Amino acid sequence: MLRQSEKLATLGKLSAGMAHELNNPAAAAQRGAAQMAETISALQQTHLKLGEMQLTAGQLESSWIWISRHRRGQTSPDLDVLTRSDRESDLEDWLGEQGIQDAWKIVPTW
Repeated sequence: MLRQSEKLATLGKLSAGMAHELNNPAAAAQRGAAQMAETISALQQTHLKLGEMQLTAGQLESSWIWISRHRRGQTSPDLDVLTRSDRESDLEDWLGEQGIQDAWKIVPTW
């Protein structure tokens, strides 16, 4: 009887451990999905605001080049760190002047 009780206790520990391991990835996926929904919403709002600005073709092209480089984690190799930081700060200020809230989230420093 004692041996059976120990086996049941061990089985209980194993099942609790498995439940814990299964719950952690599910919780992480749920948090990730919630963050992604927030990010997509912010992206849509920013896209609408940029559309309202009626940027010139040159401004749009410059913006997309900058965005595509940074999306891939690349930076302009011909710029030193201080110049790149100054340009990012200028872009952040300009976005703020255009009414984009939390521009610092859009223009992170790399």
